[in-house]
Amino acid sequence: MHAHEAISLLIFALGAFAIPLFSGRIGIPAAVGELLFGVLVGPHLLGWIQPNAFTSFLAEFGFAFLMFLAGLELDFSRIERQGVGGLVAGLLVVVGMFALSLGVTLLLRLPLFLFVAFGAVGLGVLMVTLNEAGLTRSRAGQTMIFVGSLGEFVTIVLLTGFGMYYEFGFGWQLGAQMLKLGLIFVAAYVALVVLRTIIWWWPERFARLVAAHDPSEIGVRAGMAMMLVFVALATLMGVESILGSFVAGALFAFVFREKRVLEAKMASIGFGFFVPIFFIWVGSEFDLPAVLH
Repeated sequence: MHAHEAISLLIFALGAFAIPLFSGRIGIPAAVGELLFGVLVGPHLLGWIQPNAFTSFLAEFGFAFLMFLAGLELDFSRIERQGVGGLVAGLLVVVGMFALSLGVTLLLRLPLFLFVAFGAVGLGVLMVTLNEAGLTRSRAGQTMIFVGSLGEFVTIVLLTGFGMYYEFGFGWQLGAQMLKLGLIFVAAYVALVVLRTIIWWWPERFARLVAAHDPSEIGVRAGMAMMLVFVALATLMGVESILGSFVAGALFAFVFREKRVLEAKMASIGFGFFVPIFFIWVGSEFDLPAVLH
């Protein structure tokens, strides 16, 4: 590690530790404070931190971890109780947002791809804010996470589609790339069938994954392994890696319904270090002078 990388890492670590202490006093979510801190110390203002491969990797890993946690927070038992009506209502909200953004884009005669930006849904700040407020398990929190997850999924699919369209044009290559997107969900379904079959035959062995006390922390290792497997699979398929991490989290939540202990362990790792690094990095990438000009 070079000296400038070590200094950047030091500032990231100190910011991740100190910002929640100050943001709570002034009444803003820690994620917002981390974004503002990143803008301040980034290369476009004070220049205390500079882009480098090490912090970029930590930030990307933090984003993938955040999407895994978002999928893991889904309460499929509650979703199943709501039935088809709840799913349809969530989809209508997301479709309505993108329809409105498309209308604004066409009305103002802007480039078509901007409607994705206007309607884009991101779970990042929402997840951190709900976690801070202790509302992730509440009915309102679960509703927001569910609608946000649908919106995030639609946003990723649209961005992937536009990216492939601009790269390959409209033709068989575009169809082949979109087919790769579908293969992620085929892989998730296969993994679901295999996991549920194995758990049905050996339930006592898999109980260790969600145990409160385990010296080897097999549950944490299993969650990390599943996340990285689907991130790698998505990357190899040419699909956004965060889609793979979200699918892995949702798959884990669907299979292991009694997962609160594991959720707490994974959240402590993510929200305690990797996710703050991601938000500070995003802030540092924001070019405020360019916006002001």
